[in-house]
Amino acid sequence: MSDSTPVKTSAKGWLVFIIIFAYSITICMSWFSVPAPAIKYALSAGTFGSLTEIGTAMSAISITALIMAFPAGWFIRKWGSRAIILVSMLCGIVGTAICAAAGTTYPVYLAGRLIVGFGVGLCGVSCSTLISLWIADIQKGLALALWGIWVPVGMLIVYNASGPIISAVSGVSFSEFADVMFFVNHAGDSTASAVVGGIDVVYWIIAALMIVELVLTFIFVHDPQKGETTEVSTERVPYSDPRVKATIKQPRLWCLCIAWLAFNYTNMAFSNYLSNYIQMSGMGWASDASLVSIVTSLISACGVLAPFFGIVYDKIQKNKKWLFIAFGSLGILLMACFGMRTWGTWSFVIYVIFQVLGNCMLVAGIRPYIPLIMGRGGATAVAFGFACVTFLQQLGNTLAGVVYAYAAAAFSADPTMIDIAGLGTASWAVLVPVAAIGLICTFFIRLPKQPAETKQPNTAE
Repeated sequence: MSDSTPVKTSAKGWLVFIIIFAYSITICMSWFSVPAPAIKYALSAGTFGSLTEIGTAMSAISITALIMAFPAGWFIRKWGSRAIILVSMLCGIVGTAICAAAGTTYPVYLAGRLIVGFGVGLCGVSCSTLISLWIADIQKGLALALWGIWVPVGMLIVYNASGPIISAVSGVSFSEFADVMFFVNHAGDSTASAVVGGIDVVYWIIAALMIVELVLTFIFVHDPQKGETTEVSTERVPYSDPRVKATIKQPRLWCLCIAWLAFNYTNMAFSNYLSNYIQMSGMGWASDASLVSIVTSLISACGVLAPFFGIVYDKIQKNKKWLFIAFGSLGILLMACFGMRTWGTWSFVIYVIFQVLGNCMLVAGIRPYIPLIMGRGGATAVAFGFACVTFLQQLGNTLAGVVYAYAAAAFSADPTMIDIAGLGTASWAVLVPVAAIGLICTFFIRLPKQPAETKQPNTAE
């Protein structure tokens, strides 16, 4: 641990945070940028060939992000967080540019998505590690919770900005090209090509933003030097170092990781099928498609409230912060108990409340807890902790799409068509038990209370 323990983060630290936070949002915009219309166009024109290939294109980024999570920790130990952020940016720029230039050529388009995925994986570990090095303990909850909303914010921006840009470039109104039948009716003609060209412009704009952020990072961002360190040492020692080995072996880390995996798995399963559930639930307002879309979008974006919970997290004593995470995991368990039920509107309202609370508390609490339990091992151990978090987040999201979908189909009256009974039974069978395990694990992450903490309030465990 560093002997220099500032009470607050320096202005330079916040500048570093702003730049890498902006980049994280931008690469997320590339991740969730408008591939669907181009894919639908290509499918209707017979270019992509099969729905399997389309599914691969959509999941390519998650796959490579999953692969890169643990190597990112090793790269950070060897070259530092700043260098890996720059590599992540290069992957994002190159991959996004390839997507823009690919048109409807599937292999090229897929290659671009895979490269962007490498950037996403590196970004998740390197940015959170560098934030932990620059931001003081008393503000880590706010900073990492704010950074943690990069996905919903990036999605929100690209979803709302893409339509007007594509319309302006192509001259086709959004209401037209938002309908897949538009591409079927105009397959291969100049009108559909103009829309695809507008989609490519969106990619080029995202790539240009990342170039600007690359320049800013090159000029202003660096790993903390002597005199700039916070509670976490920037020393990048080998994994064989006793301090690193001790932090990696501790049960707290792995219990925290299991809780994080359970959260992402359970939360993503509900998010994937939320609109299906609402439409089949029988609630009166569910017949309004536009209202269903608004409700599902708002619930999915609930994570943007996490920074407010991060402020609360920062005010809690270190040895009691585990309670914050435990209550978040309890919220996810109750979400699983009340979600996908046929009990009427009241159960849906309870589900929403617990999803918002659980989501925000865990997004605000899990990541800043990593430096607390891994700080003794310096940047090497902290990067390893965030590599675990990034890997398990992507793993949880991936498992949710496979396990819950299979279970819902198996419990439905017709396995080829998921019904509300299948969704509800599957949630009891494969979601509630996992959420319960996540909650139980939070009881084993508590930090011991030390008398020295009263003399050095900012010294990490």
